[in-house]
This record gives sequence, C-alpha cells and structure tokens, in this order.
Amino acid sequence: MTYQHDGAPLDAIVTQLALHHLPDFWKQVALIRMAGMLKDGGKLCLRDVMFSFDVREYESFFRRYLKEVSETVDSEFAGRVASHVQREYSTMDWIMEGMIERAGFGVERVRKEGILGYICAGRCSRAHILKAKAHQQAQSTATITDDFMRQMISRTKTYSIVILKAGPNRNLPGVEKIIWEHGRRNFSLREDGILSIVCPISDSSEIRGVGIFNAGIDEVRSIMEGDPGVREGVFAYEIHECRSFPGDGLP
Repeated sequence: MTYQHDGAPLDAIVTQLALHHLPDFWKQVALIRMAGMLKDGGKLCLRDVMFSFDVREYESFFRRYLKEVSETVDSEFAGRVASHVQREYSTMDWIMEGMIERAGFGVERVRKEGILGYICAGRCSRAHILKAKAHQQAQSTATITDDFMRQMISRTKTYSIVILKAGPNRNLPGVEKIIWEHGRRNFSLREDGILSIVCPISDSSEIRGVGIFNAGIDEVRSIMEGDPGVREGVFAYEIHECRSFPGDGLP
C-alpha cells in the first residue's frame, strides 16, 4: 500500500492471495492504485479467495467444504481454511468484480475453482467500461441463477416512494418562491439521509417529481404534509411502499 511507482506505466500486474488480507475499503484503494500504475489496456490478473454461494446457506456450505478438504487433503489444512474464513477479509465474488470495475477496469475473464477465483481485467476508459458492462449484461442473462437471485433479493429493504403531482394552486402568482423553498427542504432532507434520491420532472405531464425516502410511509406522510409546496396547494402527492437495494445509486 505504500509502494510508489515512478517508472513507465506497467503492462500488467499480478496479485495472488494478497487482497484477502485487506478489508473491502482498502481493497478498493489498492485496486485504484494498481489501475494508476498500468498503461491503457494494461492487464490485472487477480487470484484470491472469493465466495460465490448463497450467504443464507453459509453454514451448510462451509460444513460441506471443510469436510471435503479434510477428506481430499488432510484435517490440518482444513483447520487452516477454517481459520482463514474466521480471521481474513475474503469477500463475495460479485463485490470483488464490482470493486475492480469501479477502479477503472473492465472484467474480461472470470474462472472459479472452489473458493478460489481468478479474474483477468483490462484498464480502460470509462466509455470502454460502460460498453463492456453493457455487453456483459447482455450476455449474462442466461447465467443469472436462482441462488443468485435469492441472494440479491435477500439484500433488499423497504423504502417509501413519493410521486409528486401538480396541485390546484400550481399556476398562482408568486408560486416560484414556494417551489424554491420546497427545493431547499429537499436539500435538507438529502443531507439528513432521509431523501435518498430525488428526481424533479419538468415535462408537460402532471407528474412534478419522484423521491425515494429512507423511511416508513407514516413518517414520509408527516414529512410531506409539512412541505411548503403541499401546504400551499402547489403540489399534491401519493406514497407507495417499495423495496430496493441499499447502496445503489445513480451513475
């Protein structure tokens, strides 16, 4: 983590059984630093322990895996594997792939053998990353397994979505000042972590905006009733409960 590369950009970097010693935050830092040492198109070849099972079944997975290791190698090595799981920072394969892409790489090949994963990635421009991701998504439709879907669905949580509509007083004189204060309140709610995503809409429809709140319906209704635009009849609204993935954001 302290290495400073002063030479020409590198053609390739190989890392083997190293990143699992770092928590995910420092994994991301390390990957970004490696990307900065590579020339455009340079390769990252990574081999490390990565988990790809359904997290809800981790106990049965590790029981089976450690039994298999004990039988095919020996009990001492199985104990070392168990110690690794308890003490090290190995992460899920989809998290590792995401961190690699966020560091500025496009994932080119992935291979898995037990709990070992092999990933080859190329350093590329943002445009190339988006193009590669779109291609990968188009090609991966048939590879989304039931276990993967169950694992992802288990990560969702409940939010409240507000659909903001034009109210009866939307076109009254002086309405711009009320809308400005409505916007100020939204900024405050964003800073407080309550309004996770807000999307004003400016087309000719009656819909004026959509917001996703990190709060229950009753709390959000109370918030909306205190909105200056709602109080003055500039806006009306409806609330719906929804589910989504914590940590997701707009690109």
